[in-house]
Amino acid sequence: MVRIDKAYSFEGTDGQASLLDLFDGRRQLIVYHFMFDADSPPPGQSGAPWDETTGSVEWNYQSSAALQQAGKIPSTRGELQQERRGAKGNGRLLSFVGTRVIRQTPPRKSNGDEAMKTEAQREHQWLQKLVGEWTCEAECSMEPGQPPAKWMGSESVRSLGGLWILGQGQSDIPGGEGPATSMLTLGYDPQKQRYVGTWIGSMMSYLWVYDGELDTAGRVLRLNTEGPNMAAEGTMAKYQDVIEFKSDDHRVLTSHMLGDDGTWHQFATVNYQRKQ
Repeated sequence: MVRIDKAYSFEGTDGQASLLDLFDGRRQLIVYHFMFDADSPPPGQSGAPWDETTGSVEWNYQSSAALQQAGKIPSTRGELQQERRGAKGNGRLLSFVGTRVIRQTPPRKSNGDEAMKTEAQREHQWLQKLVGEWTCEAECSMEPGQPPAKWMGSESVRSLGGLWILGQGQSDIPGGEGPATSMLTLGYDPQKQRYVGTWIGSMMSYLWVYDGELDTAGRVLRLNTEGPNMAAEGTMAKYQDVIEFKSDDHRVLTSHMLGDDGTWHQFATVNYQRKQ
């Protein structure tokens, strides 16, 4: 690596430019230098010397390289060729070491959607089975030795870009102060190769964070999480929510807590039926 201390200055149609300007914010600079005569065809026409050799401009920009194309031709001809390429207002004419740069190819404008686009995979498609309007019947063991509490509710699940599902639930939990609202998010992270998500409810301030996997049969999704211990206040416990499809219109959610004995203890069951 050679350090350049000299302050090079270039004169272009849009004013003064430094050597750093030629890089256009990229990590590398590529200069294609061609020899022209007075009868050389303009760039973009058949026989133009560089159009078959410079490769993909988009590739150059994705590879952190700025592209400069140069030839020893009169300044006025360079400006004319710039206009013929439709680069007026986007390109740059620069003179350096006796060479005239015809244009600097600008990167293709993008709204960023292409770079951020994620194609839905099989795991994402599985989540779309949850989309729809559902009614539910819940049963939960609140305290040892006491009969389970039962309640009814509903859930509305929608898709977000085919990659996520958002589920909003409404129910009247016994002992609660009015209707309770919950919000579920579920997605799949291809890099982690794990299902991810969150759950929040209007009856508590804790954010439950999911990490899970689908069984090989594609019927059961197990979601692991950690949260406040319902059996010992002030401590944390490990939980597992299991979603199982009995049919396309019937799914069952069971909730489990890991006990001190190292085994999972089921404490809640929710049956969901798709509204017809």
